[in-house]
Amino acid sequence: MTELGLDGDFYWCECSGSVEEEFKKHDVIAIPSKYAEGLVGKIEEFDEDGYHYARKAEGDTKMIIGFKDKEIFDAVVKVHDDYIRES
Repeated sequence: MTELGLDGDFYWCECSGSVEEEFKKHDVIAIPSKYAEGLVGKIEEFDEDGYHYARKAEGDTKMIIGFKDKEIFDAVVKVHDDYIRES
């Protein structure tokens, strides 16, 4: 992930839909889908946009959002904790 400017500890989440849209409102990094299998396992289908993908078991389209450090990750999750749990 060094080529993305993510050295050392790397904080990320797999998300989709409304959670993805909420996270994108913050200082996050959209991780190209070519890295997804190394993080979440087998990918069945890659979207043409280079970021979204589908895993057979899940069925819906997802992407990986990266955070520059733990503080940003914790702050975003804290702000959206209730929303994430409802989604």
